[in-house]
Amino acid sequence: MVNVVYACNDGYVRQTIVSMVSVIEHNPMAELYLISDGISEENRRLVAKKLEKFGKQVRILELEDVLPEIHFDEGDRHPKTVYAKLFLGDIIREKRILYLDSDVIVTGSLEPLFTRKMEGKTIGGVLMPYSSKLKKRVGCAPCKPYICDGVVLFDLETWRKNGRTEGCLDYIRRHQGKPPMLSEGTLNHICQDEIEVLEPKYNLMPSMLMYNLKQIRTLFRADCYYERQEELDEAKEKPVMVHFMNELYNRPWFEPCDHPMKEEYRKRYKQLFENAVYENQNLSLNTRLTRILRDILPFPIFKKLYHLKHKEIL
Repeated sequence: MVNVVYACNDGYVRQTIVSMVSVIEHNPMAELYLISDGISEENRRLVAKKLEKFGKQVRILELEDVLPEIHFDEGDRHPKTVYAKLFLGDIIREKRILYLDSDVIVTGSLEPLFTRKMEGKTIGGVLMPYSSKLKKRVGCAPCKPYICDGVVLFDLETWRKNGRTEGCLDYIRRHQGKPPMLSEGTLNHICQDEIEVLEPKYNLMPSMLMYNLKQIRTLFRADCYYERQEELDEAKEKPVMVHFMNELYNRPWFEPCDHPMKEEYRKRYKQLFENAVYENQNLSLNTRLTRILRDILPFPIFKKLYHLKHKEIL
C-alpha cells in the first residue's frame, strides 16, 4: 500500500492539492495524509472538493497533535511544519510512509518504494551534494550519505524500534529549538548510519537540471554523491518525482519561470483551478547573478568564484 503524507499551512494549500492529484494519477490506490498547521475551514473544503473528483479522501491530522511539547525557534523563514515529518512514528501506524514537500510533483508509480528492501535502514532519500565542512555543522560524519528531506521514505517499524522519535526530540532540545539545517539536519544526524540511498529519479532537483554530474561534484565539493552520469540522465528523462525547490529556477506558480519541468505542475494546476493566474515574482538577485555568471564564464572560472563566495561551507 502506497501511503503519502504532507504538512502545510494555508500558504501552500493549492500546491499541496496539485501534488496530491499527481500522486493519485499515477497511484490511484494511494492513501493520503495531511498535517494541518491551522488550515482554514474554507481551504479544508477546497482540498476535499478537489480530491472528491478523483474519488479520494485525505486524512487530516492537526500539527499540534503531531509535534511534541517542545520549543521551536521560529525566527527562521521556515514554518514549524518542516518538523512534522520527524514525529510521524507515533501518529501514523503504517509500516512505511512517504513524506513529500508540497512543491513535489509525482510523475510515476511509487509502488517500487513500498516494496523496496530497506535491509534495516530507517529512512530513504536522494543525496544532497554536500561537503564535509557543511555536514560537520550537523554532526554528520564525512563521506556518509546525506539526503534531501523534501522526499523521505520512512520505514516506520524500524523508526519506532530504534527510538528515532526520541532521538530527534533530544537533538532539537540540545540546540534550543533551532537545530543546524533544521529538520533536514536533525533527520540526517539521527539516522546517519541508517540511510537508504534512492536513485536521483525519486527527487529531481534543480541542480541536476542546471549542471552535469562532474560539475555538481566539484562545484559543491560533494564528499558522498552519485558516481554515474547515467543516473542523472535517467532522472531528467524519466523522473518519478520533480522537486520545485526554491533555487536556480523560479517555481512554476510564479512568473517568469523557465524551469524545464514547469508544465508538470502547470498542466495540473490549470486542470484543477479555473482562470489560472501565476503571481509575478522575480528570482532573487543572488540567483540571477549565479545564473548569469554560469552562462557567460568558463566553468573552471565560475567554480572558483563560487568557492570563494561560499568558502564557509565549502
